[in-house]
Amino acid sequence: MKRALLTAALLCTVSSVFFHPLPPLHSQQAGGDEALTDPDAIRAFADALFNSGMLFRASAEYRRFVYLYPSHPDTPQVLSNLATAARLAGDGQSAGNQLQEEGKSLLGFADYLLEQGHYYQAVTEYQRFIYFNPGHPSVPQVRLKTARCYKLGGQYDRAVELYRELAALYRGREEGIEAVFEVGECFRLSEDYPQALLEFSRFIGDNPSHPLADRARWNIAWAYIWLQDYGSARKELALLNGSGPYQAPSQELMGALDELPHLPRKSPFISGMLAALVPGAGHLYTGQKKQALFSFVTNALLIFGSYEAFSKELYTAGGFLSLFSINYYSGNMFGAITSAHRFNRQKREERLRQAMQKYADQESGFPLSRE
Repeated sequence: MKRALLTAALLCTVSSVFFHPLPPLHSQQAGGDEALTDPDAIRAFADALFNSGMLFRASAEYRRFVYLYPSHPDTPQVLSNLATAARLAGDGQSAGNQLQEEGKSLLGFADYLLEQGHYYQAVTEYQRFIYFNPGHPSVPQVRLKTARCYKLGGQYDRAVELYRELAALYRGREEGIEAVFEVGECFRLSEDYPQALLEFSRFIGDNPSHPLADRARWNIAWAYIWLQDYGSARKELALLNGSGPYQAPSQELMGALDELPHLPRKSPFISGMLAALVPGAGHLYTGQKKQALFSFVTNALLIFGSYEAFSKELYTAGGFLSLFSINYYSGNMFGAITSAHRFNRQKREERLRQAMQKYADQESGFPLSRE
């Protein structure tokens, strides 16, 4: 019992360490919702805006407090603060200017959170901006940034849902076109390559001359590569081998694809046969020396133990050891076959990475791996 409790405590500690930098989205959203509805939080936020001179934003927060909590003990004081904020705000022209400046400040803070990787806090601030500025010309871009926060946070299903809504809402506009492209990006990042191919192909068909069309075709080529359809990948790269930023990487990647059939490889059949003849020989064939030694020693000990048990007429123990030996022996064979497949895959990916390493950090996007 004590050992089980210690194990559970250790797993909880490890989980909190690994997942602390990017907690689940719903927990962050819950915190954001609480901050937007709790009376003390609303008043504290309004007071901070008031003290900072952001009078119209403070007035909006005070009004929301009164609307949500008309019978709250602090409501009279909030009404007094609201009157003061309205009196100090001045004439209508200065009100419009100040509101515009406050909107820029709020949006700038949300952008800062996004750049710093605080995606879920940024979502709250973007939603706050839209709530207070529903007719602002920046709202379409803010909605795209909200969806991008979900994408960067790994919440691909939610991001796809938002991007599809924006594609329908802003159909024919630049924001809608970008949203359609981002749907394909989300499927690519989530490693759903068949669906990514479908979305990117649809994007190119609807927007053949758009600046994002080349990037969509590039991502299509990589999706084919991860699906090991190198012929289709080469056709897509050939369409990019004209001009622009994708010309040089397309040429290098096509050269790498041409070399793939000539790379060193291991036969899964030979690896499995060697493992069947001598345990560990299949792993040695694929270059895994430590695994080969471990497999050979373990199988030898199990076989020897089974023999000793039967020789001493310990038939029950001998039977159990024999069954375990057969199971481990079969696992050794399957492990050797898997090792050969892994060896071949690593060689392919290593060659592709070598071809594209110089383009890995460019903002325009040159995906190297599925990681």
